[in-house]
Amino acid sequence: MKKFKILVLVVAVLSIGLYSCSDENPVNEQAVVFKSISLRSALNQIKKVNNITGRTTLNEPICFDFVYPLILSYNNGIQVVVASYEGLLDLLESENANLYLEGINFPFQVSQNGEVSTINNEDEFYELIDSCDFNNVGEDMYLFDCYAIVYPFSVILDNNQTVVINSQEELFNVVSSSTNYIFEFVYPISLTENGQVTEVTSDYELFTLLATCDIQGCICNFEHNPVCVLDTNGFVVTYGNPCFAECDGYTAADFVDCDTVVSPVNFTAQLGTCFTISYPVQLESQNGFLTVNNNSELLQNWSQNTPLPPFVYPINVTFITAAIEVTLYTDLEALYLITSYCN
Repeated sequence: MKKFKILVLVVAVLSIGLYSCSDENPVNEQAVVFKSISLRSALNQIKKVNNITGRTTLNEPICFDFVYPLILSYNNGIQVVVASYEGLLDLLESENANLYLEGINFPFQVSQNGEVSTINNEDEFYELIDSCDFNNVGEDMYLFDCYAIVYPFSVILDNNQTVVINSQEELFNVVSSSTNYIFEFVYPISLTENGQVTEVTSDYELFTLLATCDIQGCICNFEHNPVCVLDTNGFVVTYGNPCFAECDGYTAADFVDCDTVVSPVNFTAQLGTCFTISYPVQLESQNGFLTVNNNSELLQNWSQNTPLPPFVYPINVTFITAAIEVTLYTDLEALYLITSYCN
């Protein structure tokens, strides 16, 4: 499976004590650590191999071993010296959303096929991860099928340029770029599943959710060829390509037009009773765009010959019964959530 360089390289010079996880004696030196998505990829693979994720243990071993000791850092800035593989497993078992490993000190060494090599920077670390065919976060984000990514969201490229990603096609263009391959996610990122919105605030949370979406025993090419199917609730679900839809048990006979809407909504009746809209919003009109400031203006300027008013997205909607506020970016997303919460 082709891998793309989706890396974070942030220098963090820490001003706190350095401790050994083996004997807890302080070390009178400070280390320079680098926040690293490649590290997170390696740690998550180790978790899978040792069933720390709670999922089925992978049968294949990790394709390299760290040479210890290894200097890592937590998201709160605390550095630790990991003295052994068993010590690393202890740290991984105690990780949670508030305290997790995210940084590493370069250079470090790894043992692979009986040979020891030195990893000097994040780019070399990525090449090692890529050679082992570990899951890549950018690719997994593109092929995310158990959650729907809420667009737009932003990333920072290696030239420090912030880029807004507005669609799956734009995400594909970014992760497949051969020039700007280092970027950082700008958190929070919102994901939806069955109408429930999940806010992701860190790389750790994102990798944890990606791990729950692993497709076991099914290998697909990284091909941009989206297809849509109807799930058991009658909702339209998008897959990155036909292979991933078939891995979920669908066949070509199940494919539908991605613009299909099969769950009609009574927008007029549900407006103000099931959900409210944050005004002002804009509507598309024959003369361009029209701004409306309340429900009455909205309904007056909508012919109601379409399932929804011709919104100019994004819009903010509050679902009253669920007591949540979400940002909607497409008609399909609006219809999905209105159907989920209001019907």
